[in-house]
Amino acid sequence: MQSSTKTKILIADDEALIRQDIKEILTEAGYDVVAEAKDGHHALELAKVSVPEIMVLDIKMPNINGLEAAEEIQIALN
Repeated sequence: MQSSTKTKILIADDEALIRQDIKEILTEAGYDVVAEAKDGHHALELAKVSVPEIMVLDIKMPNINGLEAAEEIQIALN
């Protein structure tokens, strides 16, 4: 029997409307948005708890940008 679990996704963007739009698109496509972050620090903390399979990160965010956050999250989860 196959598992029907959805792919877990974390979204990080400093614009709430952008996060909302991305979440809506992904949810309608059958994904499970498990966390939404407002900046790179927040994404790092949420990733440690939610352990997403995919992350959608804005490149330009306050505190830690998306590229730096991706690197830090990868280190933290491995």
